[in-house]
Amino acid sequence: MRYSRIVVTLLVLLIWNGGCKIDDSSRIDFDWNKRIVEDQLWAEALFAYHYKFLFDALSDSAVVVGSDTRYDSADLIRSGQQVILDYGDGRLCPDGRIRKGRITLAIHGFIFEPGATATMTFNDDFYFGSNHIGGVVELSGVPDTLGSNTRFLYTVKDGLIDLGYDYEYNIRYGCSWKTHWIGGASTLFQPSDDRFIVKGSSNGKGREHDQFVVVINDSLWLQPGCHYLRGGKSTLTMPGFEVNKGTLDYLGKDSCFGYANVIFSGKTSNGDPVISSRYRMRISF
Repeated sequence: MRYSRIVVTLLVLLIWNGGCKIDDSSRIDFDWNKRIVEDQLWAEALFAYHYKFLFDALSDSAVVVGSDTRYDSADLIRSGQQVILDYGDGRLCPDGRIRKGRITLAIHGFIFEPGATATMTFNDDFYFGSNHIGGVVELSGVPDTLGSNTRFLYTVKDGLIDLGYDYEYNIRYGCSWKTHWIGGASTLFQPSDDRFIVKGSSNGKGREHDQFVVVINDSLWLQPGCHYLRGGKSTLTMPGFEVNKGTLDYLGKDSCFGYANVIFSGKTSNGDPVISSRYRMRISF
């Protein structure tokens, strides 16, 4: 009788332990991981958009030289090398988006001139659509010793997307990119055909205050007429998560397709490997 009790107890323990192990490896809810990727892609796309915006502005004589008093539906206000783009209480711009408030540019000539540098600051009153945007963007030319492609350093510091909600945090973003100008250099004052290869990294916090760090594994592309990064892969790390790695595939570089695929991987607290299904994430801003 005693022997039977011992056998039953051992069987119960084995079933319980096995059940826990199975539960531990299958309990992962990737909805929180996907939300981090959603916020990261949103911030990345929005500031990539403003990379192109700043590059285009620094190719335009209306901004750099002062040949006009308007640019992008904004009034241009000049003070030395500082130019303020004032959108007032809100204006519909040529790209179909509404901007409100002011952007301040500190410029030192056309972007394609040797040693060109520029700083773009989103003022406290600036809105892009319905979202308050903050931060400082820096763009500068870098000598290319190989002479094959013109290169630019692009950084975002203290990037902010204010969602306007009392119950959620804002999205925070920063990046450090090295971009190669591989198309459009022969038509300096026609930014519509400019093409860039992007390398570098970014970091930030999503709307739930969860951290993310992104490293571009192979080059991503910014193509004419498209403001999404395309055609490469990056690795996203979420330090506060148990399954804390994501591989992002931006799909074909020759299409402006507002989606990326992501697969999450990592280990549970018991050391069990976990690999998620492939999720298609929308890129929007």
